[in-house]
Amino acid sequence: MESAECRRVDEVRRAVREAVGRLKGLERRVIEGYYFDGMSFGQIAASEDASVNRVVTAYRQAMRNLRVMLAPWVARTYGIGATVITTCPICTSPWRNDAEAIIDGKTPDVTWGQIMTRIERATGWRARSPQVLIVHKRKHGVFQSERIVNDEADIARGARG
Repeated sequence: MESAECRRVDEVRRAVREAVGRLKGLERRVIEGYYFDGMSFGQIAASEDASVNRVVTAYRQAMRNLRVMLAPWVARTYGIGATVITTCPICTSPWRNDAEAIIDGKTPDVTWGQIMTRIERATGWRARSPQVLIVHKRKHGVFQSERIVNDEADIARGARG
């Protein structure tokens, strides 16, 4: 019979592999190469035809993304809360889901200015520049499927549920 410790290790592995699977492009390949295949950054750089600096940058960004992606799971599973501090006006807003739905619906024929107008109509908030939306999508939008747990009440509910 499988011990509780073995089941817990398997659960952690599944959560980490799922989070790694949600990484995009070079970030995912760097994490898989480094941790799963035992490659050095130099070997990964050679296989990707990229500089070592680019690989290290992708590694750092991937680790930040993984920390944020795994924070809700850690809170639910272990009752450990991770407060994520962000100054992103979209991430800290009560209308985040509405704004992200509009951002995710952007097609190549729609400008970022048009997206800004749609968000303003839907939420009443006007971005200072399209770059705010672009940075949010690039850095924070990847976590849309699992919201960041950043408040003690949410953490407590997550630990019980």
